[in-house]
This record gives sequence, structure tokens and C-alpha cells, in this order.
Amino acid sequence: MRNRSAIASVAMIAILGLSAPAKAAGLFFNADLERFEHRFAKNAGDIIALEGTVSYGGDKWKLLGLLEAEYAQDESAWENVELQGRWSMPVATFWDAYGGIRHDTRPHPARSYLVTGLSGLAPYFIETDASLFVSEKGHVSARLEVEKDLLITQRLVFQPVLKVDFAGRDDESINVASGFVATEVGLRLRYEITRDFAPYIGVNYERKWADSGRLAVDHGEKDEVVSLHVGLKLSY
Repeated sequence: MRNRSAIASVAMIAILGLSAPAKAAGLFFNADLERFEHRFAKNAGDIIALEGTVSYGGDKWKLLGLLEAEYAQDESAWENVELQGRWSMPVATFWDAYGGIRHDTRPHPARSYLVTGLSGLAPYFIETDASLFVSEKGHVSARLEVEKDLLITQRLVFQPVLKVDFAGRDDESINVASGFVATEVGLRLRYEITRDFAPYIGVNYERKWADSGRLAVDHGEKDEVVSLHVGLKLSY
């Protein structure tokens, strides 16, 4: 119940627009609901997916809170819930370094991690986030996320997204094997009614590889899922 309350609080902050920038001594508070979507998959149940960010800070530093969560409608349960808290500071033009903590309440058992990484704009304005995680069990893993907005018109935007996960050691209790763990590729087409309000449609492809895929299948999960989705992006 506490997990649901925390997730609902973050989502509601973004939805209700309590994130309107507030300037105080050069510091700003913002909240974005990057992704609020319903995924329809033929070979798996429907999923409600959330991805949001809250931030507070200025040019020299920022505090960030990040949420990624997936709710399985058929099972009426949260499948994945990941929360991060980061301290971020600029280290180069268009690039920030960060450190912090990550806590996954789902899947069970829960896991906590130390986090460090870089985020910013790669050449050709590709938004990039590269993270390194060290769990409470001493397991090292990494994640690379890239996305890019391609303007078709001033309001119609095509956005490809790629996420890749790696693991240094097996953690079979959460269906993770060492090596190349999983990829997620998304293609989204959104219409910006305003810069702050944009519905979208798209397709998502998720794949768990090698032994991580085998572990997923052994535990009754799918190692490959293709889904269509409709969603909403709110930016403030």
C-alpha cells in the first residue's frame, strides 16, 4: 500500500501541474510525466507504464527524483517499480555527472543500489543517460538509455527510444543473469497540443537475452513482448 501511495503521489504532482516552475534565489522546481501509457500486447497482459521526473536546483547542481513503474492489469499488481534519487552537477557543455541511490520495490525481493553516471546530449542532439549500479549484494550492473526527438512538423514529433541493460553477475532471485540482460526499443509519435501537453501513440519491443531470457521463461514470464501503446506526455 505504501508503494502505491508513493507512486500515486509522484504521478499526481505531475498531472495536477503542481510542478509549475517556481523561482527562488535562482533555484527551480519542475516535474515532468514523460510517459503515462497503456500498452496492449498480444502475447502478454495489458500494462500501464509510468515514467516521471521531479527536479530542484539551478545551473550548478540539481536534485532529481525519478520513477519508472509498470502495472499489470490482468494480475492487478505492480510488476516493476524503480525509484531513484540523484545529485547532479555539470561537468562539460551539455553534460552532467550524477550520483545517488536507487531502490526497486518490484520485482521481489526488493533491491537497493548506489548509482553513478552521466547524462546529456550526444552528437546530433541524442539525449543520453549512462548509469552504473552497485547493489546491496555487491552486484554491478549498467544501463544505457538514448532517445531523440525528430520534428515532422512544429507539433508532430517522432521519438525513437532505446534502453539496454547489462549485469556483471547473476542475480537469479530477480531473473537476471550476467552479460547482456535486456533491451527495450520504443517508437512514439506525439502531437504537441502545447509544449506541455502531448498525447502519443507508438509501438514497444522488449527482449530479454540469453540466460536472463531463460530465467524469465522458467518463472512464467515472456522473454519477448511486442506491444502497441497510447499515452500522454506532460511537461512543465
